[in-house]
Amino acid sequence: MARNRHFFGRHWTPAVALGVTLAVLGGCAAAPAATDSDVATSVPTAAGDPTDSSAPSPVATATESATPTIAADVDLATLLPTTLGGAPASIARFDGENLTEVPRPENQVTDQDPIGSNFGIGGIAALAEELDLAPADVEGAMAYAPDHEPGSSPHAVIAVRVAGADPAGIIDALSVAIGGMQFLSGELTVTEETVGGKTVSVIERSDDSTYFYAIGDVAFIAQIADPNEAEDVMEDLP
Repeated sequence: MARNRHFFGRHWTPAVALGVTLAVLGGCAAAPAATDSDVATSVPTAAGDPTDSSAPSPVATATESATPTIAADVDLATLLPTTLGGAPASIARFDGENLTEVPRPENQVTDQDPIGSNFGIGGIAALAEELDLAPADVEGAMAYAPDHEPGSSPHAVIAVRVAGADPAGIIDALSVAIGGMQFLSGELTVTEETVGGKTVSVIERSDDSTYFYAIGDVAFIAQIADPNEAEDVMEDLP
């Protein structure tokens, strides 16, 4: 008992002191020193460092590619429906100076114009004029149903490219080109609706509606009387 009191009271003998010293040194030797590789693995790499502004940003990449366009070498006819009204559609290609192959219903202004109105102002010429271009700068393709003929309501889908034009400018110009004098006089208005999952501009008349929107410098125009068919057609367009 006396020895225990001396030990805890730090009256150590030389032998005890030596033993404690060796135990402490032994414990230090048992803990290996950190190696260079141990230190390296604890440092975040540049790719995993959220504060590193030089690392590529997926969000920035997505934002940069978010503006949709249609390649200049795409044949617009391949983007149009192959059937309309349950029947095979016919295809006509055109440019603004050569509309001779474009059929039209009776209520359009000229013998050949895919988007002309029935009141003297409108069509491809108006589209080009509103965008300060020549008619030859407008090219397109048209898919039309068997009942798209004189004496009937329009039943067609048209893709028009106006090289270099911006989508908002094309929509404004199409409002005049499609609506003609009725649009300019306020008899027709353009509304914005969701049709087939797309936000589109719409001109409604008593017997048919025209739906249109633009992707880059390409506009899509659907002249369809049946709202259910319009939903299906717009959903399938680009």
